[in-house]
Amino acid sequence: MSIALLRDDDFEVPRRPGWVVTRRDASPLTMPSISRPSANAATTNQPDRANSRFWYAPLLEALEQVATLKPDWAGPGTKAPSPQCMVAVVFLMTALAQPTTKAPSVVPTIDGRLQLVWYDAGIELEIVTDQDGDARASIFELTTGVEEDDLPVTDPRVAEAIRRLSATP
Repeated sequence: MSIALLRDDDFEVPRRPGWVVTRRDASPLTMPSISRPSANAATTNQPDRANSRFWYAPLLEALEQVATLKPDWAGPGTKAPSPQCMVAVVFLMTALAQPTTKAPSVVPTIDGRLQLVWYDAGIELEIVTDQDGDARASIFELTTGVEEDDLPVTDPRVAEAIRRLSATP
């Protein structure tokens, strides 16, 4: 089934025009996948909230590029990120980012994870999401030289780093 919005108790994942979120089966443990519909697919009249988020369109464009990766993309034995990993990144950004948060660089790793990277506002923030959607963060403060690794994304220091990476309206 195709839906225009994914809902969770605390947030919505807005839909980018031309994108749909599709469930692969009815299992509650199966994550949906993001795909671009065919040119003749019907569109919905749902409001487009993506324009109010600095990070949303660039993130989906980056994930569209990542979705083209095949196994062995960087050499024998390398893994392509799964659709579940890509959807987890969208959920993660929706939960953590403010509408004015700058878009991260999206870097696929050779073991199938996705790394979200920001180098701005005097900090280096990296969030790595694995195939199961689990995410960990590291923060490096350029002015103090303090580095904190392996932080849960729920750590207040991650929220503060995201706040600092948000543009003023």
